[in-house]
Amino acid sequence: MFSPARRNASLIPSIVRRTDLYRHSSILNAHASLVTRSAPILLPSHVLLHRYYSAPTPDPGSQNQRDAAASPRPPTKEPKIVLRPGPVKTSTNTSTAGKKSSSSAKKDASSTHASASSHSPSPLHPHEVKETVAKDLEEAYVHGLFKPPPPDAGTLGKWWHTIVQYTKFYYNGVKMVATRTPQARDIRARLKGTAPGPAPTRAEVRMLALHEQDVKKVWPFITLVIIAEELIPLVAIWAPWMLPSTCVLPTQSARILEERHRAAVQGVARSGEVFAQLRAAAEGDPKRVSLAALAGLSRPALQDLCRILHASTFFPKRRIERHLRTIAADDSLLIREIMPSKRVGLNDAELAEALAERGIPHEGLPRKQQEPLLLTWLEDVARFEEKPEEGLERRLYLALGYTPLSR
Repeated sequence: MFSPARRNASLIPSIVRRTDLYRHSSILNAHASLVTRSAPILLPSHVLLHRYYSAPTPDPGSQNQRDAAASPRPPTKEPKIVLRPGPVKTSTNTSTAGKKSSSSAKKDASSTHASASSHSPSPLHPHEVKETVAKDLEEAYVHGLFKPPPPDAGTLGKWWHTIVQYTKFYYNGVKMVATRTPQARDIRARLKGTAPGPAPTRAEVRMLALHEQDVKKVWPFITLVIIAEELIPLVAIWAPWMLPSTCVLPTQSARILEERHRAAVQGVARSGEVFAQLRAAAEGDPKRVSLAALAGLSRPALQDLCRILHASTFFPKRRIERHLRTIAADDSLLIREIMPSKRVGLNDAELAEALAERGIPHEGLPRKQQEPLLLTWLEDVARFEEKPEEGLERRLYLALGYTPLSR
């Protein structure tokens, strides 16, 4: 027996003929409603109708435009927002004049940034810090301050050897501060006149002042050594004022002096015009600048003047006055020891230090040119031995005229 679907499908070719297909479309629709939803069966008597359409040949140009329109556009790059001061970058759609003005603005900004960076000390990068510490250690080996590690020592052995050498060096430095204490006590007594003996020389007075500074630094330094001794080389780079003078390597001392000179040059570049105005308003013969004029200077200008005098920048106004009085006392000792014979009996380091403390530019000059600078200063201020306050004003006038030497 055939299923109803097959029986109904077999009736189609007997009812519908090829020539009467369109006329009996209603019969086809009636019989098609009897067919179930099973898979269709194609018989040889079925007619396949084909209709041919003429499709136009597509234009290559329009096809390319259609493809270009269909292809997704790349996302436009949004301008980057820079949250720091600087020239704003213009977009690529700006005009040529806008580009030129932008480039000129960038050049001006870069030149301003370069000058500003030259006015501020740049911090060392980590690799530069490592090289600086290694150079200090190598120079300590050369000068015999440290013993070199054994040739067969490994990385850990060399590290431990370096720690031991630093510990010995700092121990000897602290011990030297303690050894100088009785000598400093005797010099202080002779300076006050409470002990018999000759008046202290300039070298003894300088040693006493240096010892008093070292005593103030030694206990914080000992605490730092106990807590983190490996940080001492970094302290010598970034905070050399924390170290006692007996615990500083030769290369570290040279670097400290170089940093002070650079700070003095930068201070003149920032506040030179203010200093020139003070000198222009000076009165008297020879010209002098009153200490009361320091009250009219801003704090940055006072700090720059401290840098010129190689003095600390804490409480700058008070520091400048105290430094000038210290220089006046030192000038009296130098006048007593040098002026009778016109012969400078200081070594190279002492001579350079004396010039630096007075704000006298001397960097890069030979000793034969440095000695006349100190003698000229002493001859100038010797006229005010009987008038100490006017002598301070004259020294302030001379310090404000600091002009770095071209190197």
